[in-house]
Amino acid sequence: LELYREHYFKLGKQLIPCIAGLVVSILPGVDEQNEALQKNVYETLDLLSDTVGKRFFIGAVWMVTFKMQK
Repeated sequence: LELYREHYFKLGKQLIPCIAGLVVSILPGVDEQNEALQKNVYETLDLLSDTVGKRFFIGAVWMVTFKMQK
């Protein structure tokens, strides 16, 4: 998660084309039993949302969720 914060999130809006991949790679951490890690995952997702904008973030989450159901 630190790699994302240090290297990727600095790109700002340039992340929009790959946001779905970032969301897919971060979401499994939501299912972790370790509370500290889970909190870090949520903070990273919030930071990603702030970085690319809520609209793009929510769209990516919906797209990923829909594709995971198939």
